[in-house]
Amino acid sequence: MTVACKCHGVSGSCVLKTCWRQLPQFRAVGARLLARYDTAWPTAFSRHGTTLVRHRPDSVLAGPARDGDGGPRRRRRRRKRQRDDGRRRISKDQLVYVAQSLDYCPSTDGRRCLRRSAVSSQTGRLGQADCESLCCGRGYNEYHSTTSVRCRCKFVWCCRVACDVCRRTENHIVCKFRQGE
Repeated sequence: MTVACKCHGVSGSCVLKTCWRQLPQFRAVGARLLARYDTAWPTAFSRHGTTLVRHRPDSVLAGPARDGDGGPRRRRRRRKRQRDDGRRRISKDQLVYVAQSLDYCPSTDGRRCLRRSAVSSQTGRLGQADCESLCCGRGYNEYHSTTSVRCRCKFVWCCRVACDVCRRTENHIVCKFRQGE
């Protein structure tokens, strides 16, 4: 939430100031969510299954601990409660995930896309549904369709509209289907 204020008074003088809390611009919220999505952490449930903790790679846990001479290090039998240090703590505003996303490539069969040259004029990562990435390397087909539409319509005095018939050609670019289907 952000604080917004407005001044009231004669010719802009701030005799009375009214403030309120409001949601930020939608585009700002979307950009912030996208930034968090790009930096999301893998997590796992704790040993007791009650809390989420940062996932540690298996390489850190693999192999016995050894001391300086290469022999196994003796561990104390005393049970210590696992410390929640900064490496494993998850902040409240951090975006996390428990499982990897599914592969969405099979569901893009027959989907419309844009050529890279048409996409380059767009800004930002969202909306860049270019055929190279959307079709997952399967390629795409281009179709042309011509339709007749009414255009240059004019109102003719008392009760009639006269229009010309125009032909419109559209290009449709569609992802190819997977082999074997």
